Amino acid sequence: MEKKSRPVLVVSIILILFSVLFLTKDQISLAATVSGAKLLQLQEQIAKIRIQIEEIKIGIEIKSLKKEIAEKEDLMERVRMYGLTLHQTIPDIILDGLYPFKVAEELATTTATTTEATTTSAEATTTASTTEEVASGATTTEIVTTGGGLGEDTTPVVSEPEPEPEPPPVICNPVASGTRTYSVSTKANPKMTQVVINPLDVAKFSSQTVRVSIQETNEASITEVSGIAFLDNNSFPFSFSLVSGTDINGTWQGSWTNLDTYCNTYMLRITATSASGESSVELAFK
Repeated sequence: MEKKSRPVLVVSIILILFSVLFLTKDQISLAATVSGAKLLQLQEQIAKIRIQIEEIKIGIEIKSLKKEIAEKEDLMERVRMYGLTLHQTIPDIILDGLYPFKVAEELATTTATTTEATTTSAEATTTASTTEEVASGATTTEIVTTGGGLGEDTTPVVSEPEPEPEPPPVICNPVASGTRTYSVSTKANPKMTQVVINPLDVAKFSSQTVRVSIQETNEASITEVSGIAFLDNNSFPFSFSLVSGTDINGTWQGSWTNLDTYCNTYMLRITATSASGESSVELAFK
């Protein structure tokens, strides 16, 4: 029995070895297939990248050609407009005094593209300054030009004006306060005898009342009484009306509103008119 079982065991072992061998080959074949697919994907990606690089190069070349075409067209337009020749450089034409002023003015505001004739002259640097002073000396304008070459940009540099000194404070001496009565006299008719001011120290944006006693000795009716207040910067006219007595001998009253200061000037002028003529009186408080 043992001799019969040995050949069977050997056959079984051989079968097992063959199955293992064939299984290993399949795995190797599968791995090789996967690696080949990945390699193809990488090759496709590299090809796409190369195509993109070529497209970028073509785009750059197209932009360069467009720029060159634009420059050629600009040069041809200048030749057509200004009569330049293609064999002359712009600096040569300027030095010969043949370059139109319009083109020279245009080049002054742009960057010069021709450097052949400006190499030697660019070494010199000139600085010019012009100072303009106003009466107060507050404004200074300085113009600086750098470089002696063609097409240099000249930009005026304006310094900030110095602040003006503040004026000294105004010292305003006060006037008498409250109601004040003044005796006056006029030679001509109508004759004014007394003026009452309430208040004399009228505040800004406040009103002042003025009363005046007037007599017409010629028995002529007083037809009009008016007044003017003179202050620092403005004058304020006002009118009177009869408040007591008659138009021959009575008291007239008027008022005005203060909209100014009276630190330096403060005066009242009262004028009366009748058939006899006109008379006036002035009261100066400053």
